[in-house]
Amino acid sequence: MSPQKPTRNFSSITTCEGSSYGSIAADLDGTLLVSRSSLPYFMLVAVEAGSLFRGLVLLLSLPFVIISYLFISEAIGIQILIFISFSGLKIRDIELVSRAVLPRFYAADVRSDSFEVFDKCKRRVVVTANPTVMVEPFVKDFLGGDKVLGTEIEVNPRTKKATGFVKKPGVLVGKWKRLAILKEFGEEAPDLGIGDRPSDHDFMSICKIIADHDAIERWSNLLVIVIIFFFSSFVFLLIISHGLLLQPLTCKNKQIHIYDKWLEWEREKVAREQKVRRLVLSWEGYMVLPSKSATPVPHDRLKSRIIFHDGRLVQRPTPLNALLTYLWLPFGFVLSIVRVYFNLPLPERIVRHTYGMLGIKLVIRGNPPPPPSPGSPGNLYVCNHRTALDPIIIAIALGRKVSCVTYSVSRLSRFLSPIPAIALTRDRAADAARISSLLQNGDLVVCPEGTTCREPYLLRFSALFAEMSDRIVPVAVDCKQNVFHGTTVRGVKFWDPHFFFMNPRPTYEVTFLDRLPEEMTCKAGGKSSIEVANYVQKVLGGVLGFECTGLTRKDKYMLLGGNDGKVESMSMPRSEKLCF
Repeated sequence: MSPQKPTRNFSSITTCEGSSYGSIAADLDGTLLVSRSSLPYFMLVAVEAGSLFRGLVLLLSLPFVIISYLFISEAIGIQILIFISFSGLKIRDIELVSRAVLPRFYAADVRSDSFEVFDKCKRRVVVTANPTVMVEPFVKDFLGGDKVLGTEIEVNPRTKKATGFVKKPGVLVGKWKRLAILKEFGEEAPDLGIGDRPSDHDFMSICKIIADHDAIERWSNLLVIVIIFFFSSFVFLLIISHGLLLQPLTCKNKQIHIYDKWLEWEREKVAREQKVRRLVLSWEGYMVLPSKSATPVPHDRLKSRIIFHDGRLVQRPTPLNALLTYLWLPFGFVLSIVRVYFNLPLPERIVRHTYGMLGIKLVIRGNPPPPPSPGSPGNLYVCNHRTALDPIIIAIALGRKVSCVTYSVSRLSRFLSPIPAIALTRDRAADAARISSLLQNGDLVVCPEGTTCREPYLLRFSALFAEMSDRIVPVAVDCKQNVFHGTTVRGVKFWDPHFFFMNPRPTYEVTFLDRLPEEMTCKAGGKSSIEVANYVQKVLGGVLGFECTGLTRKDKYMLLGGNDGKVESMSMPRSEKLCF
């Protein structure tokens, strides 16, 4: 490890009062983020791009990483994290995790005081020891960064997999951060530098130099006092010694008055102040000190909103959270198997009570409509989409079987589903005929969003359902999970319900609203299908407190999975299964 340069004193970020800066170079962990440790984010890459086993290996290696980081070298400690988390992973999988999983956790950890300074600058550069591929999507999309200078990982050009090693010059710490900034900015140094540890002083010290105006003012005031004192003493001595008040003095055969002498001293005073102004200087850098009172930035202050995200873990995997999760995992898996397969053969009216016995909280609000009378068409239950369990939970809340429609149901899912699940074809005429046939036989549940959304937003509602029936019953559903998410884009969807039931106390809330009035339907009220769909979306959003958007299934899958969400377009075809 290269010897450190002498430590410089930098002011705290709380003293930065500039209204704007041209450019800034900022560290990430502990500076722009509240947390000083990058371990949780490496853990997310290891689990989401790799496997639970890889994450366990990383967790068990944590003592060795800490010892290496503190007592050997900061670079070696980070290199170990990179090797365990990245080696053997496809670079595309790492990129998808960086875009689909990490931003949600990063966004909840942005430090407010440093972000305010960062946001004032016109050109924003982040310099970090973390791999560039891991932090770049978040920095550019959510912090408004222009450039990320980070550690570059080595990729096998034949297999497109990370080797676990890094490219030269190595992990970006200490002097390597300084050289990276010099290369990026050239002769024009950044106006401002902020960091959180002594190894950041190297790059902070090359930021532009400015005058310390407070020091100048102190020296100037002192100089004025000294000059007045000596001038008064000189005049007093002249009066006492020669009895002169305004008689001329002789200096170098020239007669000058005391007033002229005073002007000369004034000019000397100005010259000395200018000299002090040139000498009393400091670096424009600020330290972001660790503080328990540091607050995160509200999500609405960031450059983008968190609407879509992927990954199984609900909480940020700090060492303690990760340890508790792995300790709970075997018990949770057994519990999920019991919760799933014990309820499978039971009637829906009984499952409503067994859920409570197995630790599943089911909250039912509103007045569920009675079953349709013989010979009359069934009700069309239109609900927002939180997990693949939505139609089954509605059936349990109603206490009777209902049918549901979805896209690309596999044979296994059709066999295991406790309610009839019918696949749609994406052909509008064929799907309309199929839905009409199902309504003639009983109640039907549809999720017009077409895909799940975890955050408090509603995606655009497909208008097809509004043309099928006037007996539309909006149903607002919501769920709460505290360990695992029961949905995925990149993972195996068969395990979605199992992960949901692996939570210690999963909660489902179902609210039945009044049936749509006839004047708000297509056939009886003369409304267009789009008007009806937008109205139902607005009603459900108002009940849930969710924001309505115009985003679609395609938007979600393009962002999180790099495809349009159709099974045939995915790199590894997986059906969007509807299981319990």
